[in-house]
Amino acid sequence: MEVKEFHTQTEAKEEATARKNSTSIKAESFSTSVINTKKVQQFIQSVGFNINMEKSVFIPSQRITFLGYITDSVLFRVFLPEDKIQKIIEISNNVLKPQNILIRHVAQLVGLYSSARYAFTHAHLFHRYLDIDKTRALIKSNKNYNANMIISEESRSEIRWWLANVYSENGKLIREDPSSHSLHTDSSMKGWGAFLDKTSFQHKVVLQPTKTPNEQKKIIPYHLSGIRRHLHSQWFSGKTTEILSKSWRKSTNIQYEYSWRKWLLWCNQKQINPFKPTVKQFLHYLSILFHNGWSYSCVCSHKSAICQTLTIIGNKNFDNNYFIKRFLKGIFNMRPPVARYIFTWDVGQVLKYLGSLYPLNDLSLKMVTLKSVPLVALATAQRSQTLSSLNLKLAYCSDNSIVFKIGTLLKTSRPKNLKQEITVASFCKPEICPLKTLKHYILRTQNVRNLFVSFKTLKAVTSCSIARWLNVVLTNSGIDISKFKAHS
Repeated sequence: MEVKEFHTQTEAKEEATARKNSTSIKAESFSTSVINTKKVQQFIQSVGFNINMEKSVFIPSQRITFLGYITDSVLFRVFLPEDKIQKIIEISNNVLKPQNILIRHVAQLVGLYSSARYAFTHAHLFHRYLDIDKTRALIKSNKNYNANMIISEESRSEIRWWLANVYSENGKLIREDPSSHSLHTDSSMKGWGAFLDKTSFQHKVVLQPTKTPNEQKKIIPYHLSGIRRHLHSQWFSGKTTEILSKSWRKSTNIQYEYSWRKWLLWCNQKQINPFKPTVKQFLHYLSILFHNGWSYSCVCSHKSAICQTLTIIGNKNFDNNYFIKRFLKGIFNMRPPVARYIFTWDVGQVLKYLGSLYPLNDLSLKMVTLKSVPLVALATAQRSQTLSSLNLKLAYCSDNSIVFKIGTLLKTSRPKNLKQEITVASFCKPEICPLKTLKHYILRTQNVRNLFVSFKTLKAVTSCSIARWLNVVLTNSGIDISKFKAHS
């Protein structure tokens, strides 16, 4: 006859510090459990602790609630109490219904799912996408838990799993059954080997030459690879295909790649040929994006990525289609684009802070950098990408201004608009004069190529670094960067 464990629980409280400590006592029989409980009770009281009689359980039981979980020594399982199950169901339904939900509510739900891992065997597998969506939303809102967010379809499927399995999956084994087989594996660059019980297996690996970093960067995205294959099948030469693929810029390819992959996944679920869909199927896909809360601009971005790819590989039904135009017009009317900023931040507040960073000779290179970048940005009203592209070799300096010619392609560059110039002029107040500050910055960095460089390594910086510096200045000036970005 198998002997089950009996449980009791005591909760002691120290009067001096009011610190609580719970203890679970296990024994193989009822009588042994009673004796052990009395010994523990006497010991705790002998060392000066008070036992909370209301919260303690002195009668041995084979099913007891301890640390928020139900431990059953007959079934050898840990269960989640009914009140926690109802809380999971309630919050899951609240998060699943609206399109926009507070990040705080999603974080609360992720915490509930994570804490249930001791009672649910597969709990850790069904809140990953929800946690990713929450993290991305916090980054976007500058860690503002009261901001709204949109959860993805993958996250919604995870919530549906919990609602469908919260009762059937409740109850995790305390002790796993002994294994029927034993598998030991090991691997190296030359191959792998394994032992299944007493049977051995091995395999040698023929290593392929390692790709250089430059070769790895040449990996072709999905949508470009499909275009290349079609162009090759139409007997376009390799050089012609390469030039045609360069008609999309790198940032556009990254954006289109996400849209194309999402389209492929949806077609795979619906068993649709992604290269030969009908217009009805494509519009149904766009309507799903719209009803999931996507904005007009996001839907248009997906439409452009998919339609351009399908058109160039020979599906002419998506070239300037009338129904697609009317569909997007309907989305525009139902959910018109909203300006990111209803009002702007106070420029005088930022200029007051920048004016306090004076005289320039007393400032460190970091502070001179943080002063130069926003002054040039305010004087020229240019993007962070444009500021990172400024080159001293293409600059003309005079007493009253510095004129930069743009030698690279920008986001706003077009074939008929390439002769772009940026002028940084002087200002009457020396403490906030962009020209004086910029000339001092150039002397401090002694750079001969890129204008703005890292104040740590003196190497060229990207637009992301410049945007981060602008955010630092806005924060130091008292501007709420959760509402305003560097591009504002």
